[in-house]
Amino acid sequence: MKRSAFLSIVITILIISWGCVYTSTERVPPKKISSLYPQNNAIGIETKLTLFWSIPFGREFQPENFKVFISDNRNDVLNMTTDYYMISTNDSNACLDYVSNIHICLMDVPFRLKKDTEYYWRVVAYDKSYGDFSGPVWRFRTNDLKINLSKVLPYDYPNSIISDSNGFVIGASKGYGSAIDVEKLDYSGNIIWKISEDSWTVKLRRFPDGGYAACFGQKLAKISESGNILKERNISGDCESLAVRSRNLYVAYRESSGTIKIDKFDKNFNRIGTYIMPSNVNSITKFFVDSDDTFVILGNELNPEGSRRSYVVKVDNTGGIVWRFSENELRIITDMLETNNGYILVGTQGNNMIVTKLLENGGEVWRKVYSRFPDNDSKPLLSSAIIPMSVASIGNSIVVAGFSVDRNEGDVYSYFMSYPPVLDKDFDAFIAKLDEDGNITSLEKFGGSKGDAGFFLKAVSDSKVIIAGITKSNDGDVNSDIDESEFPNGAVWIFGVDINE
Repeated sequence: MKRSAFLSIVITILIISWGCVYTSTERVPPKKISSLYPQNNAIGIETKLTLFWSIPFGREFQPENFKVFISDNRNDVLNMTTDYYMISTNDSNACLDYVSNIHICLMDVPFRLKKDTEYYWRVVAYDKSYGDFSGPVWRFRTNDLKINLSKVLPYDYPNSIISDSNGFVIGASKGYGSAIDVEKLDYSGNIIWKISEDSWTVKLRRFPDGGYAACFGQKLAKISESGNILKERNISGDCESLAVRSRNLYVAYRESSGTIKIDKFDKNFNRIGTYIMPSNVNSITKFFVDSDDTFVILGNELNPEGSRRSYVVKVDNTGGIVWRFSENELRIITDMLETNNGYILVGTQGNNMIVTKLLENGGEVWRKVYSRFPDNDSKPLLSSAIIPMSVASIGNSIVVAGFSVDRNEGDVYSYFMSYPPVLDKDFDAFIAKLDEDGNITSLEKFGGSKGDAGFFLKAVSDSKVIIAGITKSNDGDVNSDIDESEFPNGAVWIFGVDINE
């Protein structure tokens, strides 16, 4: 009799509890917690990481905080026996409310993850009326991109970089408007030679049969492999860009009238052709030359509202436009890569990285937009805003370099539109490896505890790239002994990365 009474009491308590927590339409838990970045089973993830997840509100289910577990030991995360990190939903820097009553939250992992390592993580939400609600265990693998060279040079800003089999050549300035130095270094960072010119900028290209072309403002120079200036000549305006095809050098420049021209020179610097660009080619950031002296040009223009936007245009050797690729939206294309069957464009819009594939006729094949924060219900693809500055290819991979920022800092690209660049934000240099369809397969951030950025990228072998940028750090990947008081705006940073196919 006593046992029957006891069971009746227990059953009654369970029914009441079930009714309070589970059966009431006012107390329904969310269906699930979802991983947004990294998504489950992702590979090639950065070691300096921000985790993103989302959770829909249940009926009256209001999560107050989250426990975040992360470890390279699956059982520790599964059993929740490892240390956890607490995130409050009241922290506006950690959680955002989106449409359809969805919480999207984030957490900066407070330690650097290990390279090429499997990690596991899960999130537990807590509501004071409901209690804990656990998400599943997710897994991801970090990238294997390794830094193999770090060298800080006593300059304020890099202008250009080229490479060959035994080293790389960089042009850099010390202070705005000051003289330019061109240095050649080997792949251990040792200086091979250096020359100085009275110019505020330089463009560099390498001739296929050896030696280098340099454009110092309104002067061209041919430089030998050993760093001797072999030839010099003046041009009629400030050099905007250089291109080399076979043994010929093409120089884009703006005349005092504003007209943009491209001069063609032979290997002895004799002018053998001049091409006048159409009036709506307002600048030449970069260009490529076809065998019939037609030009594919990356340029920039001001739209009617006064904002800058970019375009790609093909111009024939009579100045006629063959095709033009541009967009009405504000978008800045920072670099262009020529491929066997078209072009890869990298750029930014609103702190999103945009990668576009064009055919040889200017038709768009695909476009990838990489965003940190979602629009409405879409998922964020990255844990940082990344701004691409340069693109190259290695084998079947596309490699992009630039800078990233982990927090919402407004229009971060604008910080680099004036001299000197602003490195007071939480910037890191980044390298991203993409497949032929523009999907990121590996991503890594490099730098130290202060601001770092990558600007120019060159492939130097089938598995290595060199990046020229700037840094204010003297620790971490940089490990510099440059006196910060001498370079308050940052110094030139050269670093190399292994990119394994």
